[in-house]
Amino acid sequence: MLCFHLCSKQLCQHGRSEKCFEPQLNYQQLLTQRQVVDELLEQAENPNPPARVSNAGFTAKLPSNMERIADLLLEAYKLEPYRVDFLFGAANANIYNGNTDKAIELYQKVLDVAPDDVKAHTYLAAWNRFKGNQAEATKTFRTL
Repeated sequence: MLCFHLCSKQLCQHGRSEKCFEPQLNYQQLLTQRQVVDELLEQAENPNPPARVSNAGFTAKLPSNMERIADLLLEAYKLEPYRVDFLFGAANANIYNGNTDKAIELYQKVLDVAPDDVKAHTYLAAWNRFKGNQAEATKTFRTL
């Protein structure tokens, strides 16, 4: 009979010394990482209104909510690189802000992770066409 322990060598219920199995991963780190991703998503779902800077003769709005959301989603993606939905969300936020070049870059990154993703191919082709990159758009459509 085999006994499993998450500590140093111990006696199993039968009184024999059994080899102890140590965890291969730091599970506390995984829990903490999951909590960080959840917190980043919570912040992305409930952003604070953009701040404003006002000095004599100068008034400016700091990064918009959508820029902040894109940054939060990219941070979450760094922690869970298999979650291409974070890349889609960041790309969509960039489209909203008019930054189609960054969005195209993010859709391409989705395809690096999931080369057969139809939605990524479709968005990539559409936004390349929008930008006037007809050759890239045609190439991507042919891939579909």
